[in-house]
Amino acid sequence: PEKVNICKAEFNVKDEMCFPSAMDLLNQERLADVVIIATQDGDHREHTLAALEKGYEILLEKPISNDPMDCIEIRDKALEKGKNITVCHVLRYTMFYKKIKEANNTFIKA
Repeated sequence: PEKVNICKAEFNVKDEMCFPSAMDLLNQERLADVVIIATQDGDHREHTLAALEKGYEILLEKPISNDPMDCIEIRDKALEKGKNITVCHVLRYTMFYKKIKEANNTFIKA
C-alpha cells in the first residue's frame, strides 16, 4: 500500500486506478489494448493467462515461466485468443550496458 500511495501521488493517479495486486487489476474490465507483465517470474503464468482472457496483447518480461509446461499453456492460450505475446529480453548485464553505465558514471563525476 505504501508504494501504491507513493506512485499515486507522484503520477497523479486516481484512487479507482490503484490496485493492491496484479490480479486485482486483471479482474477489472479491460482497461487498455496492451499490458506489460513484469511481475515475479513465478507469477507470470497466472497473470499472463488472466490477461489473455481479458483480451490484452502482452509484453512479457523474461522468463516466460520457469516451467516449460507453463510456456506451452501460455502459447496455446495466446493462439486460442488470437493475441500476441512479445517477450522482453533485457540484457542489462551485457558488456554493452556495462560500458554505458561506466560512461555515465564518468560523466556524472566530471
